[in-house]
Amino acid sequence: MIVVYIDGLCEPVNPGGVACWGFCIYKDGEKVFSGKGVIGEGFGMSNNLAEYTALVEALKELINCGWQNKEITVKSDSQLLVNQMNGWWGVHGGLYYPAYAEAVKLAQKFSKIFFVWVPREKNEEADALSREAYEEYCKTKGIKPKYHTGKPRRFMPKKETCMTCKWVRFSGPHIGCWKNGVYHGWLPKRFALYNKCRDYQRKEASEG
Repeated sequence: MIVVYIDGLCEPVNPGGVACWGFCIYKDGEKVFSGKGVIGEGFGMSNNLAEYTALVEALKELINCGWQNKEITVKSDSQLLVNQMNGWWGVHGGLYYPAYAEAVKLAQKFSKIFFVWVPREKNEEADALSREAYEEYCKTKGIKPKYHTGKPRRFMPKKETCMTCKWVRFSGPHIGCWKNGVYHGWLPKRFALYNKCRDYQRKEASEG
């Protein structure tokens, strides 16, 4: 089993800051490789570009290792990347599109590859690598690293939802099940009246 963690950032502003990436690869629970780097600074740089570049670099390393026929699980805290790579969300251009297209082309070389969203606190190692790349870049430029601040994202149950288990987070056209503080998958809102999260489906199957 091979698990890949990826992350990217664009600091101190997004877009238009310094875009950096990081990834680490685990094989059977043991870390076998990690990488980090800087894409660039200014126009065209963004978090999305950094996230996809991390994915591209990780996939290239997997191919270099000859692991195309292994089962690969890629974990990212970018909902955009995970939903797009799973084909759940469309891609409507954007400066990160070339990196997305390259990621899709590389992913097609693998026989079994899965993309899984994880909360940021479960992706700390890849996050730390991208921050290291940024801080090292700032050091070479003789400037102090600065980070933009944003409101932390929190996952809270919403009583008004019509979803079966009643624990969700809304994002765009999708609903994310967060039952008992554990992520269970995304569903399109148009299916919310009658679709059930994976946890609820497993429960019904075991009871049946």
